[in-house]
Amino acid sequence: MSATNFIKNPSGRFKPVKKLSTSDAREQAEALREGIRYHDRLLEAGVQVTPMPKRDEQPLAGKTFVLTGALESLTRDQAKDRIEVLGGRATSSVSGETDYLVAGADPGSKLDRAREEGVEILDEDALLKMIDSSP
Repeated sequence: MSATNFIKNPSGRFKPVKKLSTSDAREQAEALREGIRYHDRLLEAGVQVTPMPKRDEQPLAGKTFVLTGALESLTRDQAKDRIEVLGGRATSSVSGETDYLVAGADPGSKLDRAREEGVEILDEDALLKMIDSSP
């Protein structure tokens, strides 16, 4: 039985390869070195790195959120990122699997759908309290 190696493809996912060529190995090693240099430059510039919570410290694990309407203090991408860092999932449509709908200004039809599905509705302040009180 031959060993299988894995390399990261451009989408960020790992794929198995039977054999890693010398040029591929050099390219991967150089990419790793460049990443380390970039990380060091960020630290030197004063950027503070916050570690991701461990899996057992993800208070939103298993929870599904839908964002609708305009949020005041976060962009939709920022809110989505914060939810995902804490283990939650942000989706674009309300379903029976949705746990929370975060309703900003002018929420539209997603709010009606969430009410029909019995989904808990949060305003932006409630979302911020939820994500800011998490470790």
